[in-house]
Amino acid sequence: MQLLPQSLVATPARRLAVRLLFYGAVLLLALPVAFSQVMIGAIRRSAAPVAAGFSEVQLRSQGIGLRAWVAPGDPRRPAVVLVHGVGDSLESYRDQAEVLRARGHAVLLLDLRGHGGSKTARMTLGGHEREDVRAALAYLRQAGLAPAGFVLMGWSMGAVAVLRAAVVEPEVRAVVAEAPFDTYRDTVAHHAWLLYRIPRWLPLVPLSIAVAEWRADFDADEVDAV
Repeated sequence: MQLLPQSLVATPARRLAVRLLFYGAVLLLALPVAFSQVMIGAIRRSAAPVAAGFSEVQLRSQGIGLRAWVAPGDPRRPAVVLVHGVGDSLESYRDQAEVLRARGHAVLLLDLRGHGGSKTARMTLGGHEREDVRAALAYLRQAGLAPAGFVLMGWSMGAVAVLRAAVVEPEVRAVVAEAPFDTYRDTVAHHAWLLYRIPRWLPLVPLSIAVAEWRADFDADEVDAV
């Protein structure tokens, strides 16, 4: 019988080391990848046919196709852009859009990237979504529908996106933001505890954010509504 070299004998200490390496790899690699998918994987709702009084248009944001519904209005009033939150779509805010139309505003309802009828893309909770809002403003500007400037309305992730867009768009006259979060890191840590009971001090939280940043190509520290 040929005996294994002593260096290959599976002693209890070596078996323990292998287990620790395996579980460490799961904790440091697999779990952050899984949790990052929760952060960047948009939940798509099906798109409905365009509503009466609106036209459906296709926008481009960082090379990604976006769906929007647009209705013209009185050029003396600011055009209004309405932006949904995570897992939602523009259809949810048709009632608000109709009220604004009745007041004479041009209105644009926007599907953010990875949502509704827009093209699939990774979600950044208001990071790249700011550029989606700016693409909507550019469309309205080029179409001659916003000579009096803009009003931006957003909910949750959409609220963060419109707040961040308003900072760099001088023609924005007002922002209505419902339920925005403060910073990307704080909202992820808060929801990690709220949904999974993962404390914010656990390395899994910052590791998952780092993986999400790499996979979706954004800077989490920049996603700051404060």
